[in-house]
Amino acid sequence: MTNITTKGDFVSFLLTYVAEADYRVSEEEKTIILQHVSLEKYGQIKRTLDHLSDFECLNVISLHRDEFLPTLDSRMELIDEMELLYAADHKQSVLERNMILGLKKILLA
Repeated sequence: MTNITTKGDFVSFLLTYVAEADYRVSEEEKTIILQHVSLEKYGQIKRTLDHLSDFECLNVISLHRDEFLPTLDSRMELIDEMELLYAADHKQSVLERNMILGLKKILLA
C-alpha cells in the first residue's frame, strides 16, 4: 500500500496528510516537510496520499506509529511539529486544526 520504511518517510507522510487537509500545501509547509525527506521521496508520498482514502491514511499512521514513534517524547515531538506546520502559512485552517486534533488522539492512544 505505501512505501514507508524510515521514520522520515513516516513523519513526512503524516505532515503531508495534515498539510493537505485544506486541499493545498503552501511553500512554507512544504519546506517543513522537506526537512525529513528528499524532494523525490516527498513526490512519492504525495502521489500515494492522492490515491488513499482518509480511512486508509489513518490506518497507515496507526500501523506505523509504534514502529517509528516508540516513546511518548517522540510522539510529542511530532505533535509539536504538526503545530508548527499548522502555523507555517499563517492561515488558520479549520480543516488542518481538526485534522491535528484527531491525529493527536491516534498518536497518544
